[in-house]
Amino acid sequence: MTRTRLAFSLAFCLLALTTTHAQQTLPARVNGGGTINQLQPATPSLAPKRPLKHYDYELWKSIQLPQLSRDGKWAVYVIAPTEGDGTLYIRSTSGGASYEIPRGRGPQVTPDSRFVIFTIAPPFAESEKARKEKKPALPSALGILDITTGKTEIMEKVRRFTLATEGSRWLAYQVEKVAPSPPASGGATGSGKDQPPAGGRQGGRRPAGAPGAAGATPQAPAAPVGADLVLRELATGQSTTLADVTDFTWNKSGSRLAYIVDSKDDPKDGLFVRELGKDGDLALSTGAATLRGLDWDDAGEQLVFIKAPKAASPAPTSGGAVAALWHWKVGEAKATELVTEKTVGVPTGWQLADGGSARFLKDGQRLSLALAPKPTPKPKDPIEPINVDVWSSLDPLLQTMQKLRANAKPSYPALLNLKSGKLVVLSGPDQPTVAVGEDTKRWSLGRDAKPYEQLTSWDQSYSDLYLVDLESGAKKKVLTKQGGAALLSPNEKYLVWWSQEQKTWLCRGIDSEKVVDLGAKIPHALWNVDDDHPAPPPPYGSAGWTANDKSILVYDKYDLWEVNPENGEARQVTGGRKARMTFRMSRVGFDPDQPAVPTDKPILFSVTDETSRAEGFWRLDSLKDGRPTKIALDDCSFGAPVKARDADTVLFTRERFDQFPDLWLAPRLEKIPQATKLTDANPQQHEFVWGKSQLMTYTTGDGQKLQAVLTLPDNYDPNKKYPLMVYIYERMADQLHNYVRPGVGTSINVSRFVSNGYIVLRPDITYRTGYPGESAMKCVLPAIQEAQHLVSIDDKRIGIQGHSWGAYEITYLITRSNLFRAVEAGAAVSNMVSAYGGIRYESGMSRAFQYERTQSRIGGPPWTDPLKYIENSPIFWVDKVQTPYLSIHNDADGAVPWTQGIEFFSALRRLGKEAFMFNYNGEGHGLTGRENMKHWTVHMAEFFDHYLLDTPRPDWMKSGVPYTERGVRDLRPLYTKPESKTP
Repeated sequence: MTRTRLAFSLAFCLLALTTTHAQQTLPARVNGGGTINQLQPATPSLAPKRPLKHYDYELWKSIQLPQLSRDGKWAVYVIAPTEGDGTLYIRSTSGGASYEIPRGRGPQVTPDSRFVIFTIAPPFAESEKARKEKKPALPSALGILDITTGKTEIMEKVRRFTLATEGSRWLAYQVEKVAPSPPASGGATGSGKDQPPAGGRQGGRRPAGAPGAAGATPQAPAAPVGADLVLRELATGQSTTLADVTDFTWNKSGSRLAYIVDSKDDPKDGLFVRELGKDGDLALSTGAATLRGLDWDDAGEQLVFIKAPKAASPAPTSGGAVAALWHWKVGEAKATELVTEKTVGVPTGWQLADGGSARFLKDGQRLSLALAPKPTPKPKDPIEPINVDVWSSLDPLLQTMQKLRANAKPSYPALLNLKSGKLVVLSGPDQPTVAVGEDTKRWSLGRDAKPYEQLTSWDQSYSDLYLVDLESGAKKKVLTKQGGAALLSPNEKYLVWWSQEQKTWLCRGIDSEKVVDLGAKIPHALWNVDDDHPAPPPPYGSAGWTANDKSILVYDKYDLWEVNPENGEARQVTGGRKARMTFRMSRVGFDPDQPAVPTDKPILFSVTDETSRAEGFWRLDSLKDGRPTKIALDDCSFGAPVKARDADTVLFTRERFDQFPDLWLAPRLEKIPQATKLTDANPQQHEFVWGKSQLMTYTTGDGQKLQAVLTLPDNYDPNKKYPLMVYIYERMADQLHNYVRPGVGTSINVSRFVSNGYIVLRPDITYRTGYPGESAMKCVLPAIQEAQHLVSIDDKRIGIQGHSWGAYEITYLITRSNLFRAVEAGAAVSNMVSAYGGIRYESGMSRAFQYERTQSRIGGPPWTDPLKYIENSPIFWVDKVQTPYLSIHNDADGAVPWTQGIEFFSALRRLGKEAFMFNYNGEGHGLTGRENMKHWTVHMAEFFDHYLLDTPRPDWMKSGVPYTERGVRDLRPLYTKPESKTP
């Protein structure tokens, strides 16, 4: 053992074993009339609170992968910074032992709740150093913790590991490949590792741990394609190594492992099945072949795989197929070839799809697979193509969309019945597309969008819908030009679809022509009454079906309804409308293998108070009768609870703007109000000036009552005037309780701005078709006025920031108002005329649909509403702008062409207005590169701080940044905490 590894191992021997836990009780709402308990602040820091600086962002951590062991006795999660080394925590839910694993990540708990398996990341600093020096990524290690004893073992250089879904006995992990050493003099005679015998027959067995064939001709070893796979019995620690494994998969119970060997020594290669605890492996394929697509059936008794000849090998004897599908069943001595290009049912000139695979349906009797026409042979003397695109008005799809799809290899689903051997092709180049789920029984839905492909450019997606008989492949058209959702009930008795024309759910039996309106006997709208796009409103949705398709559960704005699909009789399950409480069903506690909603078991509902935005949980004893009763309601946002599979223990988060979403633990759902706080991921928050968010109601210019989020510093002084920062998009009030982790990004970080002395306002915006810019103005300006009445704001220091659609609204606002001292508008549309005919390059789609039907909300094309396009385009009113303008618009933006930013910036420049535009080369609609985000965050903060906090004007705002000096500014001092000057 090396000195480094010894130190590493000793460190893990000293895993923290603690017995103390934070036992902070979750505050409960004490009355149902609207009064919310205020959270008591945590233990205050003795030192004065200070504003957030850029170098403080790295202090904040996130909680990742929270989970409970199946017995509910252990909570497992990772707490990690954005940059740096995280820690894996395994904690007893009863307040007992606790383990901390430095750099642990990706934890999995075995189904028997005894072991936690995890990887150990290399130190972040070392990984970053290797990345910057363009060296290979540093390998991870593997850790195994026995929760019952606290014993931890570490294995180095592990590529990946896997546990069986329901197996707790065995672990498989693959180590990183080792570069081959130069051959020793005299040659080599065999590796002595666990590998197939040379020249083994298909169907033959090999003893576990047998060496390679004796008498092989000595030769320099070829670099292995695969890597060592270690099978470890967790309880005993005993392990076996399999060499040169490229792929492997457990059956569900973990009793069998299928693995593929590729050693570049063809006679030793193949596909093998190991039955754990027994001697010898069964060879399902040996010799030169390309093997892939391993899949076990649900019972773990059958395996399928795809076998193709290697490129340099002759075609197999099975008729010259490029690839074949093979099948093996426990008890059989060998695998059987199932599907080749010559199989009955495979269309002439077709084959197994390149890269496709087969999978078992849940019944274990059918296989879903993918077929495709064989590639067209290349001509012997091909013409060298000219790089030219020919656009035609007859094209169903624009050339830009065709280009993105040009390299796609189409494949088509087929279904093979293992009992009858019948293969049914379900789709083809000129047929509806068909999806086959693992629970599919006899029927599936086919969708044909080709007749309406042009409409996607300016309208929406439509399809003709077909009922597809999976036994025969027969198709029957049931809906024409369907634009809404459509689905089959779980038992395939009914087809249900959303009618955009009638604004209701419609239902018909599979074998019936009778159509039932599922909303006819519900006295409230099933469509989103708040949707303000110039398109048919979407439904509130469905919560699923009860057993045997007896009833379907649908939502209105507030409540859940149970509806009989035969006659439309409806029963209200919840009662939220009168109190304006929105009920939405949770599937916590449901059997994940059963799609039906149980009628005889308790159901949990997540509930939101529309007026106060308080959230909570209600419990319904069963769907059979009664109304849900309250468990908890609080002035916060709750995350979806995680319930232990075999116990009542639940784990959840709660958050507010001033409360990080830490983990809370309750012994059962009904005890959520008495939950204990499990984590305190960011205690350093108490060292900084923070803020509190509150709801504000205001009246728009059209007389509509809306809400906004107003966030004030927690040291707010009503005798002091504060700068106001406004952030806009569409509706924002639902973000009342969102915790904003300090950090870098494309838009303002609310926590940073509030901590540095700003008040932040986030108002709701609603729209009138044809007047999106004016609608924004009629909402935003009154919201600011109301905020000025409520809190102390300096009306000479008001800024506003937004990105994409929010940026468009800002760009419009400054052509109509001089209220703002400074603005930032990122990736804004400035010219709706040119933008209408532009391209969203990430998808290749025309932008027209956006203006006619969705977010831009004009409601028609420019030739029918030319004045609306001009009135709503800031470029035509740019001479009115008096506000310093900052923008970010990147040259790889796939949503809003960056030429839109250039148009507006160039116009401002032409008029002598103050404007700055940042273009991070190669970045898209929003920043993804962390160094770019750091750079932009500093510059946006400097811009607003100069105008709203009167900080000195930075150099880049004084004289610009020459092209030859772009990006060379050293920002490291701003992201490095100054050394302490304490003597």
